[in-house]
Amino acid sequence: MKIKIQGHFLSFLEQIKHKVEKKAFFLVFLAVFHHFPVFAHPMQSDTALLIMQSVYSPSNINYINLNEVSDDALEKSLPAVNDNVINENKKYLLDFSQLEDNDKIERYQKQIQSRIGMSIVTPFLAITNYQGSMLFTPISDSLDPQIQRLNEDNSRPSSSRKRRSVQKISPPKLSFYVSLNKQFSESDCLFPRVTPWLDTQPAQSFYCSRSANISLIFQVEFLRSLKNEKDQLNVPDKKLVRISFYEELGAGFHLNDSFSQIMDTSNPTTLIHGWSDIHGYSAIAKSYTINIIGQSDLQILEKRPATNIQSNYSHREVSNFSIGVSSNLNNPKEALSITGTHTEGRWFSYNTTDYKVNISTPNPTTFSVSWIRDQYDTADSLIERRTSAILPGLDLETFINPKNVKEVGYKNFTPQMSVTYGVDTHKQDYSYILVDANVEYSPVYVGRFLEGGWYYSYNGFVAQTKTVSVAKLIGIDWSHPVFTGRRPVSLQLGIFNNRCLSRDKENRLSVNECNLHDFDRLFIYDGFKRYISASNQHLCLDGASIGLVTLEPCSQALSQKWEWENHRLKNLFQNRYLTHDKRSTGLFLTQEVSSKRRSQLLFTTHSPLY
Repeated sequence: MKIKIQGHFLSFLEQIKHKVEKKAFFLVFLAVFHHFPVFAHPMQSDTALLIMQSVYSPSNINYINLNEVSDDALEKSLPAVNDNVINENKKYLLDFSQLEDNDKIERYQKQIQSRIGMSIVTPFLAITNYQGSMLFTPISDSLDPQIQRLNEDNSRPSSSRKRRSVQKISPPKLSFYVSLNKQFSESDCLFPRVTPWLDTQPAQSFYCSRSANISLIFQVEFLRSLKNEKDQLNVPDKKLVRISFYEELGAGFHLNDSFSQIMDTSNPTTLIHGWSDIHGYSAIAKSYTINIIGQSDLQILEKRPATNIQSNYSHREVSNFSIGVSSNLNNPKEALSITGTHTEGRWFSYNTTDYKVNISTPNPTTFSVSWIRDQYDTADSLIERRTSAILPGLDLETFINPKNVKEVGYKNFTPQMSVTYGVDTHKQDYSYILVDANVEYSPVYVGRFLEGGWYYSYNGFVAQTKTVSVAKLIGIDWSHPVFTGRRPVSLQLGIFNNRCLSRDKENRLSVNECNLHDFDRLFIYDGFKRYISASNQHLCLDGASIGLVTLEPCSQALSQKWEWENHRLKNLFQNRYLTHDKRSTGLFLTQEVSSKRRSQLLFTTHSPLY
């Protein structure tokens, strides 16, 4: 599979080369995968066939081979994945593995990015329901443990699905989840069996569980803060993206199921002074780190934790971030007005026990949080005693007190943190963010040294430290309609049973079957009373010509301003109403309807896309 990457993105890769070098990471353009093909293509690749054989109920998986899908079929099939996954609990497996035609790859990239704002460099992509939102899980091959995502039952009763309150001022927000996973290899878990009395150290043992892995899920949220000049409130006028890790997401960092002795090696040589034996214990984490690195055009507006947190400390803080919103979000016939605020809040709890929390912002676009072992932070500090006699009955075998190594050091640690980025409201292209997770770990060794035949001394040490990391690069399409701060609406013609205004391939205004999941058939009613095409925000509904209503480049012309009068839409320049003809489906402006073939009746409703 050969994927082209845009030139301006390559320069960003160079800036973070030291972070992503030798790491497995996926490039995800995520703004956002809120619909995708609803059909299942029968032509499976060999690897896909093996993946489907690993799934308990392959008939429940919608499989799409991108190499077998035509351009038209792909375009016609884009609208419905969000509803199918969230409300019907359907699952998808997208197969990119056979794409080799560069022209086709480039066409599909543009088509998917313009329709969905998302493309991906990975052989396979699983799309499933997670906490009422979309979860995207890259899959590398038929042996990838993440195939199990397709076996999970994430269905929820319909009563528990998210409902939008009609009372509360809640801004348009797009929320989804991305998995960040890596299984430890054998080499990641092999450490030496330390034998200091030998010149070489050839033997190795496994010091972490065979199931050791990083299994994290982070949430990505897109929203818009509108400037509130009326109330002089201190809220940003920005397009926003927030990335969050919190306790309920994922299984966490997992090194071992328990902390125990793994090996012991005795010196076979009879001695009076020297090493007697070495005992090796399970690997524990020296540190856990999450790095979030934004492109230079991004600005960090809010982060949690806000300060460093000491070890052995319980701390709870709330991430409160206020944004400007419209108070009439629930009325599709009212233009956007900025008259209120909304606070995005989430509580973060830190029970640090053995680990202190250090935050770092080395530059305006990077936020790093590290959980660093601070209590019993050296192997020597874990030793239960320093000396013992060599007399029978006085030589105990337990060298380390397991109570000094709490589960946070080796079992299912889930990080909690968030960062909110903002960009200028006029930005329309892409920005990129690297999300990197890593764990630094090592086994603990205790050696007994016979001191002149009189007694044993105990020494703790670390022979080798390793780091396992996984990173994912996401790209945000700032032209997504959610960043307008307004929910998209349909414009349905009253003279027909099921016809709505639409934008066609040539950017012309047309009439098509209504579809609340297709951005081509949706519009944004903005604060200037313009109807902006949701799929091309450079185009607005224009009534400059009485005889033909069209889509034209957006401006402040009165011919692009519209107001509702009951179920009629009036153009403020012509002082006439949008009218449609039953025979020709033509769109024009009139004062009054003089024929039964013509109607000014128009209906509008919000799309449920976000």
